[in-house]
Amino acid sequence: MRAVSRRYDGVVLEGDPDAVERGFRADCWRAPAAIAAIGLDGRMLWCNAAYSGIVGVGPGDIVGMDSAAFVHPDEVERAVSESLSRIEHGQTAGGGPSAVRLFRADGTMVWVQFDSVLVDDAGGGSYVLTSMTDVSVQVEAQEALDRSDSWFRALLQHQSDIVTVVDFDGIVRYISPNCERLLGFRADEIVGTDGTANIHPDDLDALVAAIGAQLSDDIEARPIEYRQRCRDGSWLWLEATGRALPSELGVQALVVNARDVSERRRADAAAREAERRFRDAFATSPLGIAFADLDGRLTWVNHALAHTLGIRESRLLEMSFVDFAHGDDLTAELGETRRLLRGETESFCSERRYEHPEGRTVWARMHVSLVRGADGAPAQFLGQVEDITRHKQRELSLTHDALHDPLTGLLNRAGLRECVDAAWVARSRAAPIAVLFGDLDGFKAVNDALGHDAGDEVLVHVAQRLRSAVRDGDIVARWGGDEFVILCPTVTTVEDATCIAERIRVALQTPFRLGQGSAEIGISIGVALDTGQPLPDLLIKDADTAAYRAKSDGRNLIVVS
Repeated sequence: MRAVSRRYDGVVLEGDPDAVERGFRADCWRAPAAIAAIGLDGRMLWCNAAYSGIVGVGPGDIVGMDSAAFVHPDEVERAVSESLSRIEHGQTAGGGPSAVRLFRADGTMVWVQFDSVLVDDAGGGSYVLTSMTDVSVQVEAQEALDRSDSWFRALLQHQSDIVTVVDFDGIVRYISPNCERLLGFRADEIVGTDGTANIHPDDLDALVAAIGAQLSDDIEARPIEYRQRCRDGSWLWLEATGRALPSELGVQALVVNARDVSERRRADAAAREAERRFRDAFATSPLGIAFADLDGRLTWVNHALAHTLGIRESRLLEMSFVDFAHGDDLTAELGETRRLLRGETESFCSERRYEHPEGRTVWARMHVSLVRGADGAPAQFLGQVEDITRHKQRELSLTHDALHDPLTGLLNRAGLRECVDAAWVARSRAAPIAVLFGDLDGFKAVNDALGHDAGDEVLVHVAQRLRSAVRDGDIVARWGGDEFVILCPTVTTVEDATCIAERIRVALQTPFRLGQGSAEIGISIGVALDTGQPLPDLLIKDADTAAYRAKSDGRNLIVVS
């Protein structure tokens, strides 16, 4: 048998060719690494079981296939170039083989590393012996690591905090790239410099002490605010916390996280200023202002409220809103308060009359609204109290003037009609109402002889005597000129009404003193009782008609309608 020799990348195998071939193929078939023989034309000559398993094609079916058919199109040129270079220059040329993407027969992709050697067969020609290793796990792990590193760098770049690593000598060993966005310095301008160089001198000692305290595991890390100089010379307020690097890293340094709190400080300052202004406005407001809890108990009052009510502020804080309302007013206000809490109304307003400790009457208008908390739930009540005493006095005065005669102070026609209407509604069969209409006798002679001033004086005296002659509850009004009307809301019989009329007639019999002289005045009175008239005005008309008859029949008489 002829002995042959074969060269595998510089190693010569000699012996029986068939034995050498069989032994070589047996060793390759059992090898855990994927091995294949590829012709110099790129066609597959054979492969072992491991190679067949990676590409997903049987050993028999793979023979004759283009070896580049399994390689990702983007990787073919690089894979061929690297293989040729390694064959030409040796396995160590250029370092280890690169990973390339390989398509399996089922379309899935794996990452592999190729390593190739040239087999120089003196009898059968040369071919390339290729070994292949599945490195998908390693590649995916590296890609995940690269992604994590990219994410970490992006996080450091775009996060709001500045992360700084400072050794215990105060030298900056690392600072996150976002420092340029906040401070204007590039990271490479800060690394290697003294970390305290740009700290405001007034804040440095407190910062160092606080970071030192934070390094203790027994103390909760409490951020500290300080000022750091920017490239443009301005100062940026930062809030920092520090922690020592884990000891297993073998580095004696600490990590400082600092965040920009300038906007927060501006907001805090604005809030403090707003609160100061509110307190000033609250204290100096001419309106009485009070806050109360949801039970109505006062929790905060100002001086104006204490002054209006005549009650010390300390005493007011022991009181409740309900202490200032009684009876129907209290019932109404409690109902409005419930509506306020249910969200049915935004606020309500009421007027109250108080008796001031000094003995005077105080009128106040109170406006109550609901203050909600940050969660939108009812938190407290806000009451604003305006002293409207002067306004109310003017209002009452105008109302009084509109309903009263300015000369005598008696009700005028409008005031009388309101009283008649009210009495008409409240009347009953057992106690009907009566109206007495009186027309003065002899008044024109007084006016003509003594003048209108004397006449006015007589009318004032007449009004006084009329008031003294009627019963409590009876109402006296001046109808106009020398005519007067007396409303008796409750009489039992006609005799009761005529008795009142007689007392009036007698009261006017006494002469009226006027300066150096006197005047005698009489009165003709008509009496009308409610006997079913459809309108109260008809009752007054009936009494007027009866008075006219009394005057026509001889004056100073009483006539019943």
